[in-house]
Amino acid sequence: MNTSLDTLLNYAPLSVTCVVLVVGLILALVRWPQHPGVSRTALLGCVVLLLNLVAGTALNYWLWRARAEHGWSIQQVSLYSSILGWFRVLVGALGYGLLFWAIFGWRNQGTYRPRLYDEPRPRPFGEDDHGRFDRGRPEDVRRPGY
Repeated sequence: MNTSLDTLLNYAPLSVTCVVLVVGLILALVRWPQHPGVSRTALLGCVVLLLNLVAGTALNYWLWRARAEHGWSIQQVSLYSSILGWFRVLVGALGYGLLFWAIFGWRNQGTYRPRLYDEPRPRPFGEDDHGRFDRGRPEDVRRPGY
């Protein structure tokens, strides 16, 4: 016998993934002022994955309920389940692609911007504040008194 408690226990492990995605949503919203582009991409990725998880699981549950209620054959349920599975894989790949783009896609190799708490960059020996080398007083041996 399939009770609602059994159904709840079957789908309860998905709540862990839902919590992780909701935390990702919150972190993206909190970090939005510092990094709007990265946060927007991460937020979109988390939303896509969360919708894929919730809607895909609900549709999968509905498919098996429809078999029992409408008398669908196992071949019909298998066909629709395969189509739903492929759709979920493609949507999941899109969501993970957005998250990977948010993590790795914004790196710029050539820029260095010091932050307030960074230690100052050490200067080469003899460099002044303007990037020129201080050569001191020239030593000219041809002119006495120099």
